Amino acid sequence: MHGRAAAPPRSTRGARPLVTLPRLLALVALAGMAALLLLVGPPLWLVWHSAGVRYDEPRKVPPQQTAIVFGAGLKPDGTPSALLSDRIHAAALLYLDGKVKQVLMSGDGSTPGHDEPAAMAKQAVAEGVPASAIVLDAGGVHTYASCRRAHDLFGVRRAVAVSQSYHLPRAIYTCERLGIHTVGFSLARTPYGGDAALRARELVSLDAAWWELLVKRGPSWP
Repeated sequence: MHGRAAAPPRSTRGARPLVTLPRLLALVALAGMAALLLLVGPPLWLVWHSAGVRYDEPRKVPPQQTAIVFGAGLKPDGTPSALLSDRIHAAALLYLDGKVKQVLMSGDGSTPGHDEPAAMAKQAVAEGVPASAIVLDAGGVHTYASCRRAHDLFGVRRAVAVSQSYHLPRAIYTCERLGIHTVGFSLARTPYGGDAALRARELVSLDAAWWELLVKRGPSWP
């Protein structure tokens, strides 16, 4: 009995490549669109999500327990930067209008000769906020730390995040995710709307905050 004859080798002449150029271009385009969506999608959602709780007039802000004022740098002479000065002024207006009972000054006070909360409190007192209503947090080195510490160390549960409008979506979302019912208030005396670099940097920060808050739960201090 004879065995079955071996099949002749299959010719590969004229075989189509597994990935054609059009298919490769389509895959690259899809990857680019996915990357763009991952970059731009979260910030757009955060801006939309916070739109209904951001205010630019003190009378419209619903009363809350605390105003959280986020640090924004000091001048060489140790006084608040223009942006930070606007935030402090906005918080003073909220307090004087009876919208908040206390003001939490949260900034970087960890560097010798650079004490944001102390400088913030000094301006607030000069604008009529009593020192007894001011709480200082020298560990608020960034937005996450400010919100986390406000909740865990200072017992804040309802707050007005006081910052510029470009920063409020991130501040509101961060505080909300960490357990603080939050609305936002901005009052711009210093023009910054045309600062493209500022906007671009905040876009990246918004995206980073989104992903960070999906995985980060622990305290932000030692």
